[in-house]
Amino acid sequence: MKKPGETIYLDNANECQMPYLVMQQLLTGFRFAGLIGPVLALMFLLDLSTDLISKILFTIAFILAAISVKTRVALVPCLLFLLFAVLIGSGFTVPALYYPVLMSFIVFVLFFSSLFQSKCLIQKIALKMEPELPEHVMNYCYVVNIIWTIFLALNTFVSYLSTGDLQFWSWYNGLISYLLIALLFISEYIFRSFYRRSKEFA
Repeated sequence: MKKPGETIYLDNANECQMPYLVMQQLLTGFRFAGLIGPVLALMFLLDLSTDLISKILFTIAFILAAISVKTRVALVPCLLFLLFAVLIGSGFTVPALYYPVLMSFIVFVLFFSSLFQSKCLIQKIALKMEPELPEHVMNYCYVVNIIWTIFLALNTFVSYLSTGDLQFWSWYNGLISYLLIALLFISEYIFRSFYRRSKEFA
């Protein structure tokens, strides 16, 4: 029991941290929401009926709803799966086709807009891992940010064009785009290793 005049700092600290923790869980949920694209692509490739796709999405949404009782990370994907289940079940498949386009465009905007800030997105990520970085590393991060911006712009454009062909849309948004992302990650990592060595022995 709290005594008169007594201050309990632990509760106050927890109350202050709660909004931040909730926001962090919701942002993590948005990352997991990216799985909707590959799931939809796989079901379209299997040529499943819209009724069956809707039922599968409803089932996934129900499972995520049960998980979201314990963690809010599953809340955003749950709502999105439920939304697409209703749309596809009602015969509106077009919004589902434009979902990967929208996701790619949002990430493109994040990278592109950061180029006009004091520090771009890649630089901010690098500084979180290592607070003090030399100028050549910061310049390298800026170039990498530009490369990702160009890639995301092209990815958004191709993803948009693919909406005219369901089979191509399924292959590109469900597999090819992810392979290209992995290829860019691996290529940058290999180049970064050689670049770092060249600077160490310079």
